[in-house]
Amino acid sequence: MVWVKQVVDSVSMSTWSRSFYQNALAVPPMLLVSLVSGEMAIVLRGGTSSFAWGMVAASCVAGLGMSYFSFALRAVISATSFSVIGNVCKVLTILVNMMMWDQHSSEFGWLAF
Repeated sequence: MVWVKQVVDSVSMSTWSRSFYQNALAVPPMLLVSLVSGEMAIVLRGGTSSFAWGMVAASCVAGLGMSYFSFALRAVISATSFSVIGNVCKVLTILVNMMMWDQHSSEFGWLAF
């Protein structure tokens, strides 16, 4: 986190530029994963519904928003604060998940998070 904070502070790019650059760097590895897992073959055969494409589009919009706001937050707080916020968000996500869907994990699983 310290290195990313140093880059965010020293490289003059807008928050949108950082976000688009980060997501553009993620495209080639994800295309490779889709080829290896066989998902690309399903898409090319036309085996996806419009609902599935809508969910993919919504996921892309959510990911772009998360990327944008994480870079915006990194620009205004310290690396340590960003790490604390990130870890608290992960723990809160797990707690909310446990409260909403209690049938899929045991007490041992709760302790292992």
